[in-house]
Amino acid sequence: METVKIRLKEDIEIFGKKFYAGQVIEVSKETYKQIKDKAEKVKEENDAKPV
Repeated sequence: METVKIRLKEDIEIFGKKFYAGQVIEVSKETYKQIKDKAEKVKEENDAKPV
């Protein structure tokens, strides 16, 4: 299983676990894709909110 190390830019909760901004985690490529998709979704929601 290939893994990827990532540094989180903001706090997230995924799979019932909390991860914090600045934390470095090692995840599988499949999990990385899920985190990336979730981050993109949150960014789109934030961009769509009126100021």
